[in-house]
Amino acid sequence: MQVLRESTLWEEFETRGYRIFPGSVILGDAGYPNNDWLITPFSGQLDRPKERFNTAHTRTRNGVERCFGVLKHRFYSLQNRIRFQSVEQASKLVQCACILHNLCLMENDDGLDLPELENEPRGLPDIQQEAPIVSNQAGMRRQQLLQHFQ
Repeated sequence: MQVLRESTLWEEFETRGYRIFPGSVILGDAGYPNNDWLITPFSGQLDRPKERFNTAHTRTRNGVERCFGVLKHRFYSLQNRIRFQSVEQASKLVQCACILHNLCLMENDDGLDLPELENEPRGLPDIQQEAPIVSNQAGMRRQQLLQHFQ
């Protein structure tokens, strides 16, 4: 949590209101604060819509994490901290990695011959407690998304 709050991402999104894709959200686990741009799962006693929301949230987040794992496996520069000062530059690096990965796949290079990463986590456990909400409007975006699970 402290790493996020001290990051350029936090500064750009939370303080300056920057949105690279307006209306989009980032999915985070329950260890992060829920707000209008960072959506976390619900915790506690859940009704059926909140359970469905959490299931969709987890499946989506896990799919994205697997994609990043594939990219990290193929591109060494993504295995460590991305050392750019701006969110735009960091996102360009990830976009380039995606493009190059897709070009490799088009040429039938699936990357299976690449060496395994050391210390690569085999899944991301969810933290069960809900982090504190940052602002009064923090739950509004998540509630808006919850309407699709009613």
